[in-house]
Amino acid sequence: MKRYAMRTMLWVVALVVMAVGFSACQKPAPARYVWRAGEPLDYKLWLTQQVEINGDRERAQRVMVRFVLRFEPREAAADGSARLAVVVREAQATLSTSEGRQPLDQMTKLAGLSFAMSLRPDGAIEALDAAGETIEAMAPTVDSLKRTLRELFPTLPERLTPGTAWTRRVGVTETIPPYGALPAETVTSFEAGESAKIDGEEAVAINAHFSLSLGDGAPRTVSRPAEPSFAEAGAGERPPQAAAEERVVIKGQGDGKGAFYFSPQRGRLVSATYETALTIVQTREQFGKTDSTTQTVRSRIELRPLDAAAPRTSEEKQP
Repeated sequence: MKRYAMRTMLWVVALVVMAVGFSACQKPAPARYVWRAGEPLDYKLWLTQQVEINGDRERAQRVMVRFVLRFEPREAAADGSARLAVVVREAQATLSTSEGRQPLDQMTKLAGLSFAMSLRPDGAIEALDAAGETIEAMAPTVDSLKRTLRELFPTLPERLTPGTAWTRRVGVTETIPPYGALPAETVTSFEAGESAKIDGEEAVAINAHFSLSLGDGAPRTVSRPAEPSFAEAGAGERPPQAAAEERVVIKGQGDGKGAFYFSPQRGRLVSATYETALTIVQTREQFGKTDSTTQTVRSRIELRPLDAAAPRTSEEKQP
């Protein structure tokens, strides 16, 4: 009887060892976004930006935007690559200054705009273009939204195991009147963390650190309109002033951090919250004189699926 019990115990131990060994050899399922044609995903996006001139927070301008975005798969492959239509279903925006709050029409006019997006299997964006014609005056706003969309979803490694690290580099062109097109780049360092439940959904944490840059340091010549003469202003006579030209150099650097949560089971992003701060130095040279202005742009972005709970006090948080 003792021999039988001993043999049984040895078999149990052997099975446990085999099971542990087998589990250790198993690899986590590949991390991939899952897109299905005809099954759109809706997300709410909260974007808060605070702009400070020369460090003056009391006179800062604060922009608060809420989008509802629909991601409609037009073509989807098993490896995660896809072609999507991204539609701005809703857009609400306000501008707050020391003088009060007012609607920001330039942002709300984005409602109804759509983009054509092509994705690689790891979630990297191969192409992102506004569908149809856009008004030239809205180009800076559209460029800003495109940059947000390019950085909204993290790229994914082959396996989402804790400690896995990878990097993404996104380079775009920002249209900033009256200076024209400026190169902008964001380098994001990702690291997979532990699993957590977000709104009841099991998800893997992806921690992120951002490095931002704007401008190439090249001088740009900007023509300023001619100033009216005293006669035109009704205050005496003076010869008309010619249009003035100034040389401007724009250079920005910044950083940030945050966290994304990805559901491997459903193949979708279930949460994103991150903050960045970009400091832009604008150096102007005119009539032999040089001066500079420092502008700090603090941004906070929060993303949730439309069927999930809204982030608490999202509109009350300071960037």
